[in-house]
Amino acid sequence: MLHKIIALQINFNSMRNLNFRNQPFDAATVEAVWRKGSPIFGLNPDTDRKDTCGAHMKRSEYGNTNSKYGWEVDHIRPKAHGGGDELSNLQPLQWRITGLKVTHTRPIPITTVLSEVNSVRRAVNSALLLPLYKTRWNEKSIE
Repeated sequence: MLHKIIALQINFNSMRNLNFRNQPFDAATVEAVWRKGSPIFGLNPDTDRKDTCGAHMKRSEYGNTNSKYGWEVDHIRPKAHGGGDELSNLQPLQWRITGLKVTHTRPIPITTVLSEVNSVRRAVNSALLLPLYKTRWNEKSIE
């Protein structure tokens, strides 16, 4: 089972950042997609931007899946489901989020991905804040 998972990961990695003809995107397309990312207040938009999910990306980390700032050119509507390479169908996306999208057998709207990311954030925040609330409640109940 593990060797199948590793093989799938290798196949997936070999498909990253490829256009419809399975060729790497040209520099002009990569730059145009980068410009679609949202600028981050206080940081240089030529070097730092956010993707649709709010993940921080660095321009120099394009294609780097070993960096938390790595990003990829993502097809909003996947190639496998009829999506093309027109700029309107491309977006910059942090590489881990791109991986989340492709783990499903059908395309996932980015709003669904955002919803999942936000629910994880809420769960983490709740887990961090819950002990504070319990402590305060316990102190009040003792008095």
